[in-house]
Amino acid sequence: MGIGDTGTDAALAGLLLAGAELAWALACIAQDLRSRRIGNRMLLPGLVLAGLAVLLGQGPEGEDLARGLVAALALLPAWKLGVLGGGDVKLAAVLALLGPAELPVALAAGLVGVVAVGLARRAAGRGPGLQGGTRRRLPFAPFLLLPWLALRLLG
Repeated sequence: MGIGDTGTDAALAGLLLAGAELAWALACIAQDLRSRRIGNRMLLPGLVLAGLAVLLGQGPEGEDLARGLVAALALLPAWKLGVLGGGDVKLAAVLALLGPAELPVALAAGLVGVVAVGLARRAAGRGPGLQGGTRRRLPFAPFLLLPWLALRLLG
C-alpha cells in the first residue's frame, strides 16, 4: 500500500477529524468555564465537523443518529426549567451529529456529574445546588464533553 490508498486516506482523514473534534471540544469547555455559556459561534465549527464527517463517510447513520438526537432532545425539559442553558441543549444536538452512539452515555455521566457537584456545593454552603453562591449555573460542557470525548476517542 502506498500513499493515496483508500484505506490509508480514510485512516488519515479519521485521525484528522478526531483531532479537530478534540480541539473543538476543548475550546467549548474553555468557553463554558470562562463565561458559563456556549455561544452559537462555538457551536458552528461542530456543525462543520459533522458535515465533514458525513462527506468523509464517517458520519452517523440510521438508528445511531436517531438515538443521539432523541438523547439531545431529552434535555429540553431541563432547559425549560432553567437547569441547563440553551447552548447546552444545542451542544448535545451537535454531539448527536458527531458521535451519536456515545451521546446517551455521555449525557448520563454529565448529568450525574453536574448534580453531584451541585449537591456538594450546596452541602458545603456555597449556594443552592446547581446555581452556586453567585447564582451562576455550573458549566455543563465539561461534564458532557469529557465523557463524550473519552468514549469517542478511546472507543
